Amino acid sequence: MTAQFLAADIQARTGAVPADHPEWQYLNLLRDILDNGARRDDRTGTGTLGVFGRQMRFDLSKGFPVLTTKKLHLRSIIVELLWFLRGETNIGWLKENGV
Repeated sequence: MTAQFLAADIQARTGAVPADHPEWQYLNLLRDILDNGARRDDRTGTGTLGVFGRQMRFDLSKGFPVLTTKKLHLRSIIVELLWFLRGETNIGWLKENGV
């Protein structure tokens, strides 16, 4: 799937232009990482690409940003968000509940 196809698809579904939709922030960050990321070794030997200090900001009064260009497990998202909002820190609870 090309970037042009993704752009046209997002605009068709949302009416959004690149600057005002959360999904564009995500796609632009991915492009930045691929174009400018520094290679880093990791314990698996595969390596990673990374950029330092990038941020994404969302206006939650317009809704919760959910990416449509990748598959998401909605139940896990909701359970983890509620876990976080309760101030929990025990990751064992998340593992026990299949998150």
